[in-house]
Amino acid sequence: MHHNWANTFLQITLLGVCGVGIAQAQVKCTMPNGMVITQQLSDKCPAGAVKGETPDGKSISIAPPKPPTPAPRDPFKPPPTAAETLGDRWPLTVRDVVVRCEVIPARQRLDAVTVTHRGTTYAVNGIADAQRANRGWRDIAPIWKANPEIPGTKIGIGPLIDYGRQLCR
Repeated sequence: MHHNWANTFLQITLLGVCGVGIAQAQVKCTMPNGMVITQQLSDKCPAGAVKGETPDGKSISIAPPKPPTPAPRDPFKPPPTAAETLGDRWPLTVRDVVVRCEVIPARQRLDAVTVTHRGTTYAVNGIADAQRANRGWRDIAPIWKANPEIPGTKIGIGPLIDYGRQLCR
């Protein structure tokens, strides 16, 4: 009968290494359901454990809980519209618009914010208003909400301008 001494040596070596490793890294962990588990190759209990100790009864640290993984965005769901993003601060009488920002070449940065509704583009801020004649854009007044608290005035359009200017960044 032939004996494979190399295989025996490998088994003894692995048992020796693993035996030392197990003795040094074994921990008992109590889980929330009361079940006690033994971690053979770790010196910490998993996240969620309520108690951890070494075989000789010394307390050990418990791994911190992992932060929740955010739900992936549905690739078929469109991002929120400008009207949805601004909510109660939406200053227009129409909600189905495309908001755009265009950088106007000048000595300093000028951002022209416009909205397009059913094929008509409206100038939202002063920079866009100054470009109206050259670009064929319309005045925003016809679709800008009236301020119900102060007759003859419009509600603040600043949130829409801020939203639009972010598109130029």
